[in-house]
Amino acid sequence: MLRNVAKPFDGGLYAADNPAVDDAIAWLRRQGWEARVNPDTYGIDVLAEAPDGEHWEIEVEVKHNWTGKDFPFKTVHFSGRKTKFAYSNSLFIMFNHDRTAALAVRGSVVAKCPQVVKKTIYTQSEAFIEVPYAFCRTLVL
Repeated sequence: MLRNVAKPFDGGLYAADNPAVDDAIAWLRRQGWEARVNPDTYGIDVLAEAPDGEHWEIEVEVKHNWTGKDFPFKTVHFSGRKTKFAYSNSLFIMFNHDRTAALAVRGSVVAKCPQVVKKTIYTQSEAFIEVPYAFCRTLVL
């Protein structure tokens, strides 16, 4: 039986994907939200206030095996270590490889989804939250 091992932190990958946070903030602002980078580098990526005044926290990531506009899978996988960010006023935003398409799902939905363990290019056995694509919203960038 394989044990769950999370991918080790990679500063190069982090730096390459971090512009997606700015893309998410720009998209939120175009929707009338106030949004900023979370000053807590170990916390969720973005702190925001919706036009109705409700406070939200947003986790952002890039899915490198998603190319093109259409999401090609039936399920969306978020790292199991991000479960701590899945709560009622959080939002998960995922961009495709070149950040020309994105989807979003509420943290309250993510919190109810099962975890699966799978092999990745970085690990032999890593936990992911498996969200049905039907629960996600495609964002118009």
